[in-house]
Amino acid sequence: VFFRNLFFRISHLTRLGVKLVFAVEGDPPPLKWEMIQKRLQARTGEGPQGSYSSSFQSNSQRGMIALTINCLIIAVQFIQCCELLDLLGVPHVQSSGEAEAMCAQLNKEKVVDAVITNDGDAFLYGARKVYRNFTMNTKDPHVESYCMDEIEDKLSLDRKTLVALALLLGCDYAPQGVAGVGKETVLKLIAELNGTSLLDKSVSPP
Repeated sequence: VFFRNLFFRISHLTRLGVKLVFAVEGDPPPLKWEMIQKRLQARTGEGPQGSYSSSFQSNSQRGMIALTINCLIIAVQFIQCCELLDLLGVPHVQSSGEAEAMCAQLNKEKVVDAVITNDGDAFLYGARKVYRNFTMNTKDPHVESYCMDEIEDKLSLDRKTLVALALLLGCDYAPQGVAGVGKETVLKLIAELNGTSLLDKSVSPP
């Protein structure tokens, strides 16, 4: 089903004159291993019940087997996707890490006009325009467009501020965020800083 949907999406967009470039996921950074394992456990019902370690080791042999199998399945799917793209004549680039980072870089350097992803991290990586919730359902085709220029202008949130928001509120690299800090608190702090970068303020020595 996945490859069928991918084929028809590519075919439809190509007929509309859209020139696609795909970014292939690379090795996840170590800081994200914990989040990946948690997602896998939620998806499969397998995985460790105890704490996680930085070396990505688990006390649950069953959970590690499930993790290995799923990683192999994903790796095979990536290879098959690239083969399909080659057959269709669609260019693809290999990312050394997260695909969103590669997409954002291509968009930032104006190689592509926008990034199609549901992952908001694209803006944190430097993307300027993101298309989310893209669907070609014949009954309700739609896509949501987000532009960094408008976010900066209307919300006064630049890239550095968004990175700081992610770290304080929680993200893939810092799942817990900062205890007791919510969205309203962070936005109030941003307003009080009056243009000073929240990220620079966070990392600057006292």
